[in-house]
Amino acid sequence: MWGWHRQDTLNPTSLTQDLDFKDTWHLATGAQYRISAPWLLNFGIGYDSDFQDASSVSPMLPANSAWRFGVGVENQVSQMFKWGVAAEYFYGGTLDANLQSTLPVAVGQRCDLVGSYDNIGTLFAGVYFNWTF
Repeated sequence: MWGWHRQDTLNPTSLTQDLDFKDTWHLATGAQYRISAPWLLNFGIGYDSDFQDASSVSPMLPANSAWRFGVGVENQVSQMFKWGVAAEYFYGGTLDANLQSTLPVAVGQRCDLVGSYDNIGTLFAGVYFNWTF
């Protein structure tokens, strides 16, 4: 019906690529400080090691080693209820991408990707409520 039986050989070209991720480690520290009876200040810093070759980061996952800085406050309204807000800034620095295509021209053109992701940073924010019963 589709003509597959007329193909003499099946020699597919692989379109996958091994990203060669490395093992990582994480180091962090933090503290809490009681500002007043209902208010608690939380803060911390953390570091994640790189999991890709720093000279060529994959565009499929443009991230690598990163610093994290966090701060938050919590308010104890009663023995049963507390709420808080927190923010974290994730800084990943500048990441270089230098990928050379290994696909043959017959599969769909050769393309190279060379460039960088400059000053990667993300701000996370959250609000939480805790009711104990």
